[in-house]
Order: sequence, then C-alpha cells, then structure tokens
Amino acid sequence: MMTIGQFAQSTGLSTKALRLYDEMGLLTPADVDASTGYRRYHPHQVRHGAQLAVMRRMGVPLELAGQVLTDPDRADGLLQAHAAQVLARHQAERAALEAGRALLQSYDRPAALQRRRAPAQPWVGAVLDVPADPGASGSTGHDADELADEAANATFTALHSALAHAGSTVSGPWWTTLRAGPDPARVQVVLCWPVADLPGGDFAVPGVQVEMGVLPERTEALVQVLHEHDDAGADAGADAGADAGADDAMAGLPVAAAVHLQEQLAEGDEVLDASVRQVGILGADGIPVGVELVVITEVHVRGEGTRPCFDGAAER
Repeated sequence: MMTIGQFAQSTGLSTKALRLYDEMGLLTPADVDASTGYRRYHPHQVRHGAQLAVMRRMGVPLELAGQVLTDPDRADGLLQAHAAQVLARHQAERAALEAGRALLQSYDRPAALQRRRAPAQPWVGAVLDVPADPGASGSTGHDADELADEAANATFTALHSALAHAGSTVSGPWWTTLRAGPDPARVQVVLCWPVADLPGGDFAVPGVQVEMGVLPERTEALVQVLHEHDDAGADAGADAGADAGADDAMAGLPVAAAVHLQEQLAEGDEVLDASVRQVGILGADGIPVGVELVVITEVHVRGEGTRPCFDGAAER
C-alpha cells in the first residue's frame, strides 16, 4: 500500500487534489485508517491517478474526467468532443479579439457628418418589443440578434403588405428607431415605412401594434454606414476594411458611426430629438447598401416652434 504522499508523487497529483477527489468519489483510497484518517492507495490505482492528472492538465472538467474513468469504452469519443468544444471556444475568442481590435481602431477614424433639410413625411410604423439585453435570456447576443432580425423582417413585410392592400403607397426606404417601453428590461423597436398619405382610420395589421404620424419639416444630422465600406461612415475615398460592427463577436455594440454622430453633435448642435433613426440606403437596383444614422436637430413648424418627431403619434 502507498501513503497519500507516495501516491501523489507517483501520479503527479497534489495531496490536496487527492483529498478533493476522494470527497467527490473520483478517486477513493483503497483504505482509510479509522483512528488516524490516513489515506492509503493501492499501486493498481496509479493508472487512474495519472489519467486524472493528465486530463486536468488538458483542462478537462472533473465531471467529464469521471465519465472517462468510469466508461473507458467511450473515453476517446468524450475527449474528442471536449477537444472540439475547446477549439471552437478558442476560435470564438480569437475572432472576438480581432473584431474588437478592428472596432476600437474604427473609433479613431473620422466620420463625415452631413446635414440636410427634409420635407414633412407621413409614416406608418409597427412596434416590436425586444429584450434590452439580448444575452439576458440565455441566448448568445448573436443568436438573440438573429431572432430579433427575423421578427423585424416578418413585421416589416406584414406592414408593407397591409399598406399595399389599403392603397397606401410606400414612398421611400424603411427606417427604425428605439425607445423605452413600460418594462425596463425590454425596449421597443419602431419599424417604419414612409408613405405618400396616411391610411384610413380603420387601418390595422393583425397581431401588430401600429402607429402612424408625420415627421415635420426638419433639419437632420447624419452619418452613413455603407456595407461595402468601413463602419465609420467614410466615403469612397476612405480606406476599405471589414465592418467590425457587423462581426458576430461584436454584435450589439455601437458601430463607429454612432459614436462619431453623438460626439460631433455634442460639440455643436443642440439636438432636438435624441433618438437615432436608422434609415435604409438603397442602391440603384433597390437592394439595401447600408444605413444612415439620423438625428433631428431642428424642426420647422410655422407658429408652433419645435417638437420631437414621434410626439403625438397615433397608436392603433
């Protein structure tokens, strides 16, 4: 028989680890002295001890190590599955490092802030309720974002079809905006179509909270995020690069354009409506090529001063 010290030297395990593995039932001593509590091990146990030591160096969780020891016929398969999980985790961490570095670098590149005066624009929108923290539900941020995107696309399609059926002509690209809802753990995404004229008072979309209103004549500040260029909103003369903000590892984090928009507005304009609208940019073929991040800086309403763009929206 071997003392715990001798067994530790023979297996590469510490005496502290051996006591823990005894308590967990992973590696029970062959004998424990009833009066002194000293543990003694049989030489035949050295193999299991050494296997445990090797698996711990491999980063194998104790629960899985116990399965390997108790079911040697499945050992190779169990360890291969663990290796695949480790490789996938390392690849995800490497992708996060590369995407995060690119996103941080994009924050340092200047973005072109544009201003324009826009005419009054009727709109019809649908309200989508989503988690404020995509990861809080247990899904990864990327999976939650994908589910939210699918729901938004389906809602946009249903709203567009209902407008067409009501004879209300969509007059431009879609836009979206976020706002707080009654539940602080969730936010509301307002999915909007601009229309030539508002539909009748009985307009509705089954299962969808519908709102409508008119964006007043206004001055807007904006930056562009083009899919084929970097997310800092640079024009065709800027350095092309990967859109770090669109990388799965950075899902849900602010793209450089959003950061630059807020910074530049803070230095100059007094923003009337702090909510940011994401307005689709369509190519000549009608395919989306990017988005504009837009903030209203001034509203032009005769005799009424200024007001926020969603003030007084009618809910259906």
